[in-house]
Amino acid sequence: LVIPGIPKDATAVRLIAYAPGDADADLKVQLASPSGLITPAGHETVHVKGGMTTAVDLGDVTRGEAGSIVLTPTDRSVPVVAAVRVLRGKGANQESAFIPASAPVGTRASAADNTAKGSTLSLTAPKGTAKVKVTASAGSEGGTAASKTYTIRSGTTQDVELPVPSGLKGTFALTVEPLTD
Repeated sequence: LVIPGIPKDATAVRLIAYAPGDADADLKVQLASPSGLITPAGHETVHVKGGMTTAVDLGDVTRGEAGSIVLTPTDRSVPVVAAVRVLRGKGANQESAFIPASAPVGTRASAADNTAKGSTLSLTAPKGTAKVKVTASAGSEGGTAASKTYTIRSGTTQDVELPVPSGLKGTFALTVEPLTD
């Protein structure tokens, strides 16, 4: 499982995993950072009992770099669902977000309602180098579509500079298309 898009300024990350069947799951925990896969000290693995939920506090696991959590079975594959709760900021300025594990992008994936300054696209290649094309649609109130191609090294997560429609007015959609398998 890959839990993508943990922001570089995360102050606390809590991993929650659930094994819906009767079988227990043992998972290797890694962070796909911009420089490669890192195993968080003290949280190398997590054991999830069948039919139960397990939560693990990973702290500020990203350490100032964007990342994605990668969960891999240590022995046999058992169905598991997982997500993280991310905290950013402190005190009255604290925000929280919940990020579920996601399936790999097949033919394409889209994200709507992006803005030129308020959006971040985080791409992860957990099992090999990936080349992807990202297309920004025309703006909702005007503009011309734009595309960029990115290569994401194996085992890394990259926050990429978004292609922004020229003459953008309003919001736009991003479409990600893998160019490699």
